[in-house]
Amino acid sequence: MVNAGIIENCLELLPTAPTSLCAMIAELFRILTNSSAISKSLAAAKIVEPLFMCPASTCQHSGETQSLSALKLTPSQVIEPLISFLESPLQAIQQLGTELLSHLLEQEHFKQDITTKSAVVPLVQLAGIGILNLQQTAIKALENISLSLPKAVCDAGGIFELSKVIIQDDPLPPEALWESAASVLSNLLRSDAEYYLNVPAVALVALNALTVQEKTEASSAELMVEAGAIDALLDLLRSHQCEEASGRLLEALFNNARVRGMKAAKYAIAPLSQYLLDPQTKSQIGRLLAALALGDLSQHEGLARATDSVFACRALVSLLEDQPTEEMQMVAICALQNLVMRSRTNRRAVAESGGILVIQEQVLSQNSDVAAQAALLIKFLFSNHTLQEYVSNELIRSLTATLCIPHLVSALKSGSEAAQDSILTTLCLLKHSWSTMPLDLSKSQAMVAAEAIPVLQMLMKTCPPSFHERVESLLNCLPGCLTVTIKRANNLKHVLGGTHAYCRLTIGSGPARQTKVVSHNTSPEWKEAFTWAFDVPPKGQKLHISCRSRSTFGK
Repeated sequence: MVNAGIIENCLELLPTAPTSLCAMIAELFRILTNSSAISKSLAAAKIVEPLFMCPASTCQHSGETQSLSALKLTPSQVIEPLISFLESPLQAIQQLGTELLSHLLEQEHFKQDITTKSAVVPLVQLAGIGILNLQQTAIKALENISLSLPKAVCDAGGIFELSKVIIQDDPLPPEALWESAASVLSNLLRSDAEYYLNVPAVALVALNALTVQEKTEASSAELMVEAGAIDALLDLLRSHQCEEASGRLLEALFNNARVRGMKAAKYAIAPLSQYLLDPQTKSQIGRLLAALALGDLSQHEGLARATDSVFACRALVSLLEDQPTEEMQMVAICALQNLVMRSRTNRRAVAESGGILVIQEQVLSQNSDVAAQAALLIKFLFSNHTLQEYVSNELIRSLTATLCIPHLVSALKSGSEAAQDSILTTLCLLKHSWSTMPLDLSKSQAMVAAEAIPVLQMLMKTCPPSFHERVESLLNCLPGCLTVTIKRANNLKHVLGGTHAYCRLTIGSGPARQTKVVSHNTSPEWKEAFTWAFDVPPKGQKLHISCRSRSTFGK
């Protein structure tokens, strides 16, 4: 019959045949393809696509919702011949059979049919065959059954074949294929966390879906770490491959408190820091995710005190120096807060890498949240009497008045209430440190800090009560100057009896200052200014101004 052209003649009838005739032709094709020789022949390849298109066309005319219902076939009767198509040595037949099966498996009753299990092995084999069109259709079919038959897919070697697709680089798989393979793999791992141990570690970079899965099941994260995922992901990150996906999964893993307590977490600090410092790192999202991962690790006290945390401090300061986005600024600053709060060594590392200069610039940020967090970071840098307990020449030099304090004063004028709170605390801590510094250095810092006096005086009137003690403490210790200007006097001859007038000024028991003498004028003008500098505000001292004559003693 086949040699006589029955298949070709029936195919000519299909486009215009009524539903009943289509059903009869389909039944004839089913009987014919029960023969292995026919199902694997080139003639069989001509059957699949017209048969698939024909039910769709008749469905449109008849208004039926289930195009295959007209054929009166059970799912098993439809799937069995397609399995033989998948096993055909001819690629065209494999392609057409896979496409039809993929469409059929979108329907729930085909997914649940026991015969579908028999299609899993050939579908998995086609997924790993390396032929793009076959891979796409086979993986699409697997995606449709990965939730209903996950064990069958895994037992057929699905994890291995899908992992090959994910890490394939010659040629690179299209994004749609990559995402489809990632979706199937994620569904398999969701069904049983123990499957993580079967996934090649490098393939775990795969996948937003995996990241979501990790967040929903804490145990899966630990299994991934035990399988060596962290080392594999760090290798990919440092080699600048799949940086965004690697960084996202690493950040998700380290966001898990139990993972942070595992040994592998400690050895991730240095590689993440090196990635941030690497001049070849161009991915901004990768940098952000690496900084987030360091921030996660810094939440663990033991990791924040680890030797490698010094590298993290330097890397995060370097990140801030590169003028990153506001989001990246917040991430880096908050990570540094965790690191410096728990380790004096980290505080020194921040200072010696130029961090004070960088952070003070963040205090002036127009973003109030960034400014507040930067001010809080400066507060932590000087907390717990750090300068008294642990002073290095490098740290002191980086904190000279001409560098750090002007920025604090400027931010005190225009910053948010939260920033002002942190800055007041920082200035008070600096004030306490002056007694441990060389005299000239402490004086220079105090003089520049005195620029804040007008702001402090204003704050005394407007600030919350919690600020008062610190504001008053600063006002009572900051140096300042008193300037008195002598302008003129009126009608002096009636008072002094002379016209050779000058003014004499004294404060307390200090030395006297005087103006020039103006002769032969009863209303002299001097317009002279006199300035006294005070290391601290004078208390209990009075200013005396007396107007005298060179020839007459008196006021």
